[in-house]
Amino acid sequence: MHLLIIPDGNRRHSKGGGVSNELKYDSMMTNVASLIKGVGELNIEEVSFWMFSSDNLKRPPEDVGPFIRSLRKFSDWVQGKQGITTKVIGGCEPIEEILENMNKDDGGTRVNFLVNTKGRIELETPIDAVIRTGGELRLSGLDINGILDAELYFSDKMFPEFKKEDLKEAVLDIKQRQQRHGR
Repeated sequence: MHLLIIPDGNRRHSKGGGVSNELKYDSMMTNVASLIKGVGELNIEEVSFWMFSSDNLKRPPEDVGPFIRSLRKFSDWVQGKQGITTKVIGGCEPIEEILENMNKDDGGTRVNFLVNTKGRIELETPIDAVIRTGGELRLSGLDINGILDAELYFSDKMFPEFKKEDLKEAVLDIKQRQQRHGR
């Protein structure tokens, strides 16, 4: 199974809660790491995360700086994590060095990080299911090959609230569905 996760609702979750931007983005990256572990525990072969677009880097400096620092810490975690193969698809000039550090081949679960991907994304394997957090019922303009037959799962939980247990529930729901392909 190949999952695509759209981790939405991070900023909305932390609004009004007195959470610093640094902590907000650290929490997001920690949750991505936790879900990567959860995917491995569920024996899912591949997961793709829609990480961000260049539009995210147009936010105010007090938002962008903490995001970049959190991404750098996450990149270090990726390099230290064994048993995963990671690939960045797309790119973004201001943070290209960080993104390059996120590519590695260590066997195990394949993890793709989709970054600033304007236009059609070509993935090696088709997407079986899309999980989107944050309560929005859309795909955020993602144009991905192999997504036409994907099952869609929308969670009202903001991304920081979406934990491994929620991932397991979503995957079980998706696996119980039957695709008829018009029959």
